[in-house]
Amino acid sequence: MAPHAELPLHGSQGRDLKSEVQVYVRKMVENVKGVKALLPIDTPEKADQVVPFWVGYYNIIAFTTLDIDLENALLEHPDICKLLPDLRLVMGACEGAFETTWADRVVAARDPIEARKIFMTTPIHEFYEYLLKTEWAAIMSVAGQTPESVAMLGSGAMPETTIWLSDWAKKHGKRLRIHSLELVHERTEKSKQVLETLCGTEDCTFETGDIKDAPKDLRQHDVVYFNATVGATTEEKEGILLSVVSRMRPGSFVLTRSTHSIKTMAYPVTSQTSISADNGEAEASPHYTSEW
Repeated sequence: MAPHAELPLHGSQGRDLKSEVQVYVRKMVENVKGVKALLPIDTPEKADQVVPFWVGYYNIIAFTTLDIDLENALLEHPDICKLLPDLRLVMGACEGAFETTWADRVVAARDPIEARKIFMTTPIHEFYEYLLKTEWAAIMSVAGQTPESVAMLGSGAMPETTIWLSDWAKKHGKRLRIHSLELVHERTEKSKQVLETLCGTEDCTFETGDIKDAPKDLRQHDVVYFNATVGATTEEKEGILLSVVSRMRPGSFVLTRSTHSIKTMAYPVTSQTSISADNGEAEASPHYTSEW
C-alpha cells in the first residue's frame, strides 16, 4: 500500500483495520500535541508535566507489539505520516529534558541511596533496563569473552548505559574502562557528576566533541556503542557509522542502536548492510545491531 493511500475497511481476515488503527492514531496525535504545547521543555516543572504525554505515545512506540497488518496500517496512515516530523521533534526534546532534569535531581540527592532511587524514576529507565541486559549478553556471546574497554558515542547527560555497565563490572569483579563522548559540554559535565554520585568514575573518561571526527582513534576499545539518536536520517547515520568504524581496530565490535517496525516513527533506521561498504577497515569490525 502506498503512503497516504486510503486504508481498506477490512484486512485479509475480515478485520476492521480502519477502526483498530484509529485507536493508536488518536493516542499518538493527542499526546504529541500535548508535548508540543509545552515546548520548550526548559524547566523541571515542564519536564514533569510532559511525562504523561510522553508515556502516552512512548508506550505505543517502545512497548506495543502489533501484527503486521495493523502495524502497516499504522505506519501508512496519513495522519501518522503527517505527524512524523513533529514526533521526532518532541522525542528529542523530551529525551533531552528528561536527561538533564533527572541528572540534576540525582546529583542534588541527599545520599547515594536516594540518588539511586531518583535515577530509577527517569521516564526512559525501564526501557534501558531491558535493553542493556540483552545488548551485553549478545556482545559477550559474539565476542566469546568479556570486553575490557568500551566507547560510548552520544552518551548524553544521563549515562544509563555507562551506569549499567559499571554496576555490572563491580558485581562480577571485572574491570571495564569506559570512554564517553558527548557533543554538548554541559551534558558531559552532568554525566560525569551523575556517575560520581552513583558509581564513581575511576574507570571512566570523558570527551566533548562531534562524533563525525571524535574520538580520533578508537582502536583501544573492544566495543563501540553508537547511540540511536545520532544522525537525523538513515543516510546521515550510516555515513557517520562508516566513519566511526574506520577509526576502530580490526576484530573489535560496533553496536548500533537501530529500530524496526513502529519504532521507526521515532528513530531513523540503521541498516546492517551499511557496514559492508567497500571499505576494508569497516569490514574488519563485526557489527551488532540492537533493535529498539
